[in-house]
Amino acid sequence: TTTTTTTTTTTDTTTTDTTTTTTSTTTTTTATEPAVVVLSNSLAGGLGAPSVLARQLNASEPTSSDTVAQFRANPRGQAFGYTAEAQYAAGAGATLVSQPLLSLPASAGQPAQVRGVLASAAAYVDQRQVQARFMVFDEHFDVVRSSSSGGASALVRMVVVPGPGLAALSGGNVNVSATCSPASPAGSCAVQVQLPAAWFADGAPAGTASVYYGLDQAGSGGLQLLGQVATFPAPAGSTAFSASRVIGRGPVRSVLPGATFNLDVSAQLAVSAVSFTLRVQHSPALEVVSITVDPSLWTGAESITAGASASASYAIPDANRNSLPPSYSGEQPLARFTFRVVPGTGPAFTGGSETILLTVGFLSDLDSSTILPQGATAYPAPTTTVGRGGVALTGELSVQIEPVAVRGALLTVPRGTVANRARLSGSPQEIPLSVYQVDSRNQISLVAPASGLLTSCSSAEPAVVKLKTDCSALVFDSTTTTLGSPATSVQVQVGTAPPGQLALAVWAPELPVQVAAASSSSSSS
Repeated sequence: TTTTTTTTTTTDTTTTDTTTTTTSTTTTTTATEPAVVVLSNSLAGGLGAPSVLARQLNASEPTSSDTVAQFRANPRGQAFGYTAEAQYAAGAGATLVSQPLLSLPASAGQPAQVRGVLASAAAYVDQRQVQARFMVFDEHFDVVRSSSSGGASALVRMVVVPGPGLAALSGGNVNVSATCSPASPAGSCAVQVQLPAAWFADGAPAGTASVYYGLDQAGSGGLQLLGQVATFPAPAGSTAFSASRVIGRGPVRSVLPGATFNLDVSAQLAVSAVSFTLRVQHSPALEVVSITVDPSLWTGAESITAGASASASYAIPDANRNSLPPSYSGEQPLARFTFRVVPGTGPAFTGGSETILLTVGFLSDLDSSTILPQGATAYPAPTTTVGRGGVALTGELSVQIEPVAVRGALLTVPRGTVANRARLSGSPQEIPLSVYQVDSRNQISLVAPASGLLTSCSSAEPAVVKLKTDCSALVFDSTTTTLGSPATSVQVQVGTAPPGQLALAVWAPELPVQVAAASSSSSSS
């Protein structure tokens, strides 16, 4: 309330009389001091008293010394935050300056957290690698996209620890490890660990190994369990055979749709082989893409019937036979059949097994003797096959087909520390959430919300942050997301894979707004 006194003096020049009039007017005005808004990053679980950061806004000079906007910091004792788009907070009674509420540090934070997805479910005698993909986050929950952050190394170490049975095979608890550094645009890095051959030797038991990961600088004490992988050794009795056998070795590992694999055929004979005819039969889910022999030794012909069968008939010319040893100490290579799994047929999408039948149509040795392998009495004769199903004497080889599978998800947001402005503006606020899937090939790709692959998403604290229905964004509104948190989390599931998690800090305004004026009224007379 303001009282204004105005004095007006009028002089009548005709009479030289002077009249003085005094007028008193009372008006009511609204205080123009800005409101006080508190952004709270509330501390829970007995983490200790929050530190407080005060910033004065707006260029004015109130006379009192009232406290202005307060911001509670997270447990690390730093006022992480957000650069406000408008000057929401100020107070009456302190020297105010024009500046943002809070600003994020210009420099990157120290690497503090690793998220990972184990791409490998198993390791095999013919594929001994264990693969995984990781993302590193700094102390502000921002993703690290280079090999160092805040002056510290962002190197990730993955360690594979054998179970008791596997450890005994390698003469003790021998761990194997490898490292990677973030470098891709998404901020991820891939690790591949080669497991010891001793774990997959003929006669070794199937086992399991545990996979751990963490920042390399944290040492073994900072490692976390990522998951376990099964090990599939060489089938028992598959490395040494008696004479008079034709042996076909196929994949023990699972094969992806569209991928190729080899069926290597050799002979275990008392005398070196000089001619042969081999035939394979298979379903339309497979196709033979090539047949390979040593061209410096063998001449002949081959035939491929798409989606059904293939055959190869070769002999060593007389001129080349003098260079042959009378016999081979091991197996004598004959031919390689290269197959491809046809995508979209058979078990290409659902997984399963396909059977190949390998038979011998003719076989002769350096003594010009015709050989019937494995005690057969006539051609076509069965072969010995080695594959996922073990050793078979019928010529049948089982090939396991496994479609590409999503193993997990890695999540990112533009900044790991966000401010909830929805309660101040009254309008919903969305922050884009990027979801990357990691598949069984250890490849990473961004998942579009419209793909339908994002099957579920949730927030650990719905009163702090929610997620959009299609899982594409973090959502804040003015009524239900009213709290802050120094470290909350959200998770998103892609398909049936384990969900990926993301940690973040959220600042939220503490309402109602408090208004303070320097004094209740001012007047002059």
